[in-house]
Amino acid sequence: MPNRRPRTGADAGLFQVNSMKKQLFAFVTALFILAACSREDPNKSTNGPDASQPAALKPLQAISLLPAVPEPSGLAYNRATGGLMVVSDALPDIFEIGLDGALRRTIPVAGADLEGVAVSLTGDSLYVVEERLQQVVRCSSAGERLMSWPARVATMENSGLEGIAIDAAGHIWVANEKDPRLLLEFNGTQEVSRREITWVDDLSGLCCDQDGQSLWIISDESRKLIHISRAGALLGEWSLPFDKGEGIAFAGDKLYIVNDQDSRLYVFNKPN
Repeated sequence: MPNRRPRTGADAGLFQVNSMKKQLFAFVTALFILAACSREDPNKSTNGPDASQPAALKPLQAISLLPAVPEPSGLAYNRATGGLMVVSDALPDIFEIGLDGALRRTIPVAGADLEGVAVSLTGDSLYVVEERLQQVVRCSSAGERLMSWPARVATMENSGLEGIAIDAAGHIWVANEKDPRLLLEFNGTQEVSRREITWVDDLSGLCCDQDGQSLWIISDESRKLIHISRAGALLGEWSLPFDKGEGIAFAGDKLYIVNDQDSRLYVFNKPN
């Protein structure tokens, strides 16, 4: 058996120095990891219900829609034409505008208090919601009324339907502004689910993500944009620089929001 040299005081001191070096290295490494995790991406949401402050969205452009489209109250992207469909609080028509805000055409639908618009997956039908009548209306692409059905959930006259969207399965989603804040899901004209939305104070606009697998909601009163799953789980939230946002749509890598108060089309980069 080999002889072992007895540990001296110098050996003990060296052991302590090495141990302290290891602890210091671990501490510095932990600091670097913590700093990396705490960096915020300005274009990324603070995800989930435990997020403290949502990231702020900053517009790239603000385009006036006057005089053609006063008080815009709903927005949808038309894949077939590459334009945006808009409805107005003030006029009983559907308008198609370019991504630059220029008016392309006016589609008369003789609507009443139109508050949302959507385009069918095939592009041959347009859907609008009428707030006070609390109904969904399907029209041809030329504006001919084809059918309508009720979506009556509001308990106050001016707190009714505020948005409509169509997902990848062809299901129709309708937002009720408040009292109660609800998302209604329809398969055809048959209601198949309803979900209460608690993340914001009201629902003022609605659209599906470009893949049709999730939903985006704008809130006028909360000045927020939220992203939720079709099951109603919160995926992300962002703050908006204005209130009165009442319509939302995506085209390419851009987000478009219409403002009911100043009649402008705001353009943003799509949030991450």
